[in-house]
Amino acid sequence: MHILIVGCGKLASAIIAACEEHNVSVSQYDPKQPRPMDDAVCIHTGSGRQLDDALALCCDQGAPFIMASTGLHEQPLFNAAKRIPVVRAPNLAFPVIYLLNQLVQLRDYLEPQFFNWEAWVTESHQSTKTSVPGTLWKIQEILNIPNENTRSIRDRGEQLALGVPEENLDWHAWHMITVEVSGVPLEYSCKINGGAPYGHGAVAVAKLLRSSPFLPRIHDVIDLLAH
Repeated sequence: MHILIVGCGKLASAIIAACEEHNVSVSQYDPKQPRPMDDAVCIHTGSGRQLDDALALCCDQGAPFIMASTGLHEQPLFNAAKRIPVVRAPNLAFPVIYLLNQLVQLRDYLEPQFFNWEAWVTESHQSTKTSVPGTLWKIQEILNIPNENTRSIRDRGEQLALGVPEENLDWHAWHMITVEVSGVPLEYSCKINGGAPYGHGAVAVAKLLRSSPFLPRIHDVIDLLAH
């Protein structure tokens, strides 16, 4: 298996490090030197500038595509999903994927029972994180959490007081969720420090895509956990 990374930055570096640790072939996308994709999985971590070209390459050669970037126009993904498996992955760290899966199960249990419930979420990321985190958006979507019930922390002093290790202030993703059911609070948290969990998760999802048959359509990374 080969992993082709579209984009650069911290997530791309974490995936490269994980590939080296797991002895998985890896390279970064170069439109001037496209490689054969018969054994490859493409992971998009970039700004979207090369998205169309990378999707066209994958469609032409039948390679699965993992969309790890968030906040981009999704119509190209839907077009590509007519020909190849496309995985929407707002988060690739398996602990977070597991948490999201648990929240889906909780919601599906509560809604038919007509329980009186409300949810809140607090998230903390490095101060350079200016866009809305994809995981926060996904949590809000799952539990129907309004914006007024969310809190985002970017102040380093407040993050230290929260318990974020100083060495991880420049890369962490903490999510703390409270779901109050009939006056009883249920609390969930997932605290990712550094990039290793994302890299290992990316390799695991890529291996799953190559080892199991997936239909050409949009797949949610949460669903892969139960595959």
